Amino acid sequence: MSGGRILQPLLLLLLAATLLLQGRLAATEPPPGERMHYFPLQREAHWFAGSGYGRAVADLMWMKTLAYFGRHITGDRQYDHLIAMLDAITRINPHHAPAYRMAAGVLPWVLHAQSAAERLLLRAMANNPDQGIWPYYLAVNRYLFRDDAATAGHFMQLALQRGYVRPHVLSLAAKFRAHSDSLAVSRDYLLRLRAHSTDPKMREWIEQELTAIETEMALRRIERTLPPGATAAEVRRLIGRRMLPDGGRVVVDSDGTIHSSRRPNRYRLHRPAHAGATA
Repeated sequence: MSGGRILQPLLLLLLAATLLLQGRLAATEPPPGERMHYFPLQREAHWFAGSGYGRAVADLMWMKTLAYFGRHITGDRQYDHLIAMLDAITRINPHHAPAYRMAAGVLPWVLHAQSAAERLLLRAMANNPDQGIWPYYLAVNRYLFRDDAATAGHFMQLALQRGYVRPHVLSLAAKFRAHSDSLAVSRDYLLRLRAHSTDPKMREWIEQELTAIETEMALRRIERTLPPGATAAEVRRLIGRRMLPDGGRVVVDSDGTIHSSRRPNRYRLHRPAHAGATA
């Protein structure tokens, strides 16, 4: 049998499945002001997931989701069905990366639906255990929207273990640990990581992060020696031209605070602004 003859019944089956999906949903009572003919009910999502056509149906649903989101973001900015849409897509195809990315980037920021974003990202992490991007997104969302550095640090470390190795990921993993425990704990974590790393680039990033931590520890030791309420001029006189582990010298700002001449910002996590609702 030729390739065309093999493909023809498969395409007809796919068309039949698509028409079944559209017909079933067209019969669903639409909400006021909008016909909802997008997605299957949960039991039908399970059927499509096991039908052999899950990926194709999920891609069709994804295109409809993009159209839905685009229409509302330029219109009334009401996204009543978006969470259900992303849930259905990722039930039918648990490896649908674009849907998970929308969950990470749109649900917490646009819909203020952190809990829904987290549920979908946990699904992404469970179904794609070789990909570190999903625990990374979980870590960022957990910290920014829940101010939970401890859990964020756990997910950031998991992202590194799963191969999502980037300088900012390494830095955030260390900062989350420092924020939750101490700079010493963060430094020890990096030292253990360096001992088990064979990647030269990874070791280079670890060394940079260790230097930043050592510099912050030195600045804090200096601060403990300064008298309370000292003016900027007094601080400059007491410190002199002291050098730091990163090769910079201590700079005293007009308000009496200190930092390295190599970096204007101190080694700390930026405090998150809370997003509010967590649907």
